Amino acid sequence: MSNCRECDLALTGKENFCPKCGVPDPSGPPRVSDLEVVLSDPLSSFLSPMAIREVASDRVAGIEEEEEEAEAQEAESHDVPSETPDSEPLPASLGTGAVPSQMEEGLAVAPAHGPATGDEAVDDSDMEPVTWVVMGLRAQDRGEVAEALACFENALELDKTFVRAWFHKGFVLGLMGEHRQALEAFKAAIQLDPSVAKAWNNMGVTHSLLEEHEEAVEAFEKALVLKPDRFESLYNLGLCHAALDNHIEALEAFEKALKLEGLHHQAWFNRGMVLMRLGRDLEAVVSYDRALELRPAFPEALVARGRAHLHAGDPQAARDSARKALEFHEGFQPAQKLLANIAQKWGPAVGQSDGPGS
Repeated sequence: MSNCRECDLALTGKENFCPKCGVPDPSGPPRVSDLEVVLSDPLSSFLSPMAIREVASDRVAGIEEEEEEAEAQEAESHDVPSETPDSEPLPASLGTGAVPSQMEEGLAVAPAHGPATGDEAVDDSDMEPVTWVVMGLRAQDRGEVAEALACFENALELDKTFVRAWFHKGFVLGLMGEHRQALEAFKAAIQLDPSVAKAWNNMGVTHSLLEEHEEAVEAFEKALVLKPDRFESLYNLGLCHAALDNHIEALEAFEKALKLEGLHHQAWFNRGMVLMRLGRDLEAVVSYDRALELRPAFPEALVARGRAHLHAGDPQAARDSARKALEFHEGFQPAQKLLANIAQKWGPAVGQSDGPGS
């Protein structure tokens, strides 16, 4: 019989980890004092670009046929070409811009003019809702998000039950950083048609951006009921579980996501972060190694791998990882901090001179 080296819980001698505090090898030697300081900087955060990409670039499946039909109607009605040149890709980040004020219920307001075609503005007096959506998507592709929003709102003035208009309105509000309004638009789309998995996913993303992680988990789980093999929803679900310290659930979500898209280096990185939170440091090293195979110039993963080595009792490997990170990012503060911590705790045997500024 012995006690856990961290929380002093009485053990049977058969535990691989403490059932109370979760520390691995609970009867082993104590860790170096104050070692947790290496997890105190921002690099302990998870990476979440998928959430941003999903809000900014998703479209409802099935809209293409309606877009083609609307474009043909537009060409016939307004004598404009049915084919348009390819749009420039949407910028990675957009300014907030001015958001048109919301119209009051029952207020009769003439719709705003849509995007200009050639030298003349389009006559929009008899446009259908789907045509407004198509024009909104064109404006969005040009990066004109305020104009796109006006188009989607014009579509909803004509038909408040148009699911795709609500979806794209939420989509563009998300681009503009108006997450609370975006959430209301996604909710409206889901109330009209609860079977749109992408709307559930984007609702989850928006809840997450508002730091409403429990609501986000619920939304992602509903998206996955509809489409169980959707990488984005699984990845985002893992991020939200991690934010809630549901590390087992987060690990399960990331591993399912990686079965679908095993070349996603940031998913491997986040899997490693969860494993470290669970005290499974050597498994975390393997996960970081995989992330680094996919993206060698990845200083965040190198430092995280160094921390995992440090927790596993290998300061030399930790130092090597930190120094490698500095090769890719000179002056990278988390790497310098890790080196300073190693020198402070282990002295000249492991890189006494490798502190900040060396």
